Amino acid sequence: MFKIIWQRFKRNKLSVIGLCIVIILSIMAIFAPLIAPYEPTKINVHNILSPPDKNHIFGTDELGRDLLSRMIWGARASLKVGLLAVSIAISIGILIGSFAGYYGGKVDALLMRFVDIMLAFPTFFLILAV
Repeated sequence: MFKIIWQRFKRNKLSVIGLCIVIILSIMAIFAPLIAPYEPTKINVHNILSPPDKNHIFGTDELGRDLLSRMIWGARASLKVGLLAVSIAISIGILIGSFAGYYGGKVDALLMRFVDIMLAFPTFFLILAV
C-alpha cells in the first residue's frame, strides 16, 4: 500500500519539491542552535538595517539583529506550535472516535453531529468574513 502511494506521490514534481522544503525547514528548526550564525535576540547598534552581505545573508532589522538567525529560530517556534496543535487534534479525535465506536447507536450519532458542527465552523467564519 505504501509503495503505491509513494509511486503516485513521486510522479507529482511539485509535491516532491514541497516535501523537500518541509524537510529542510524542519531540520533547520530542530537544529537551530547549531545552524543559526548569530544569537537571534542580540542587539547590535552598529548593524542597524544593514543590507544583505557576507556576514548577514538576509541583512539586519531595525535593532541590528540578524534576520537569518531570527528566521531559523522562528521556524523552531512555529514547528513546536504546529506539532502541539496536531497532537491536541489527534488526541481529541481519538477520544471522540473511541467513544463513538464503543457505545455506537445514539451516542455515535450525537458525537458525529458534534464533529460535523465543529468541521463546519472554520468554513462558516471564512464565508462570513468574505
